[in-house]
Amino acid sequence: MLVFRRESHLQTLPSSPVLPLKITAALLFALAPIFIHALSLILWLFTPLSANARLFTVEILFEERLVRIGVGELAQFRLGPRDSGSMRSARWRMEAGSAWHRRLQDDEQAKADACGLDAPRFEVSVSGSVLVRGWRVELQGRIDQALPEAGSWVLREVKTVSHPLPLGEDRLRQMYPGYFAQAGAYQVLCSMGGAEGIGDAHAELLFVDIAEGTRQIVLAGEGARAAFDAQIGRLVDFCESRRSSRKHLREVDIAPPFDEVRMGQEGVEEQLHEAGLRSRVLMFEAPTGFGKTAYALYHALTRMKSGLAERVIYLSGKSTGQIQVLQELERRWSGVMRAQQMRSKAEHSIVSAMHTCGSSSCREGIEEQWARAGINPAMLAAEGPLPLEAARRMGMETGVCPFEITRSVLPFSDLWIGDYNYVFHPRACSVFMEQPGFVPERALLIVDEAHNLPSRAADAWSARIEAPR
Repeated sequence: MLVFRRESHLQTLPSSPVLPLKITAALLFALAPIFIHALSLILWLFTPLSANARLFTVEILFEERLVRIGVGELAQFRLGPRDSGSMRSARWRMEAGSAWHRRLQDDEQAKADACGLDAPRFEVSVSGSVLVRGWRVELQGRIDQALPEAGSWVLREVKTVSHPLPLGEDRLRQMYPGYFAQAGAYQVLCSMGGAEGIGDAHAELLFVDIAEGTRQIVLAGEGARAAFDAQIGRLVDFCESRRSSRKHLREVDIAPPFDEVRMGQEGVEEQLHEAGLRSRVLMFEAPTGFGKTAYALYHALTRMKSGLAERVIYLSGKSTGQIQVLQELERRWSGVMRAQQMRSKAEHSIVSAMHTCGSSSCREGIEEQWARAGINPAMLAAEGPLPLEAARRMGMETGVCPFEITRSVLPFSDLWIGDYNYVFHPRACSVFMEQPGFVPERALLIVDEAHNLPSRAADAWSARIEAPR
């Protein structure tokens, strides 16, 4: 019979990378900066995960109803899947885009010098704030080009594209609503005095075919202001939803993990709390059947209730371990925390008349499919964890990839449950890392059966080369 000894089950870890790769703990907790800190302790032989840039940068202060976000990030903000063509560009594409920006700046400067015109301005800083339904949104950005024109200004945004030009203006507005929202934001901020020396101005977009060099100018028009208003409305709706969820969690009573404490469980809650205040990384070891999952969830709930964490990530290498987390939540804390399990792409895969996973990119044209389907991720999250079969059924009915349907629920969930890959795999980590509103420094990471983590992470960061036979 295993005997649990209280004095040996909980350890705080040093901040230096001296931990051996063979880890014997069953659970690992890490609080901000969790990913960098956890990797320095456990995976210090590998490239830090933090090297992956995040797509969105937004700061949300819920108590003050304040949002700080860049204009570019606001333009990209989206609660739903994104077309494969609108995702992060490859490095060569970014460098080519930068080269076009410099070339177009040189062209405008040369034209002004040759014609004796007022000097154009480039990379103009602009900032300001707007009030929307009780929220103050602070914006800042850089206008690509500000061109003087008959006592006024033209605000020009340069956008490189990878398809032939010209296209109809309506088609460009449909393909790139975020670009027009960005132009509208700059118009609004300049009208408020957000850019030095620039007042009322009109905006335009200069599209450049990155392959052929064809250029097309489209006036932003009144539709740009409408696109900006719609985009900032979506942001505020999301912030208010998250604020309501946090408010509910702070007001609800959180029951202890067990009604009756068994031998060896005495004082575990208090020890976890005190150790969590002393160290950002904890290791919790106990025999099978002790109740580690329940204590881990209770610790996470109390951290969120007290404001020490904004989101919880629970990783387990086995689907049975992930399901156990959902069962514990339902058993003891039903309705307290919004949770979502993220299963693998293979498990989400479907074959149907509307959509077949794997036949082509599941994100090709998905934004239009999503708009037609009318899926509401916030409503799905409010109804409880979205089951795998429900996502697959929805995908068959709407033509939207089921994996993307489940992923869309994550921003509205407090607890994300999934495999190690969603944090430690360089290609899969974007599923969690690039969610709108996610701040790693404000998240609590729980790694179940952490002794399996080093080998799993080593596999994820390793390459295999096979010679032809």
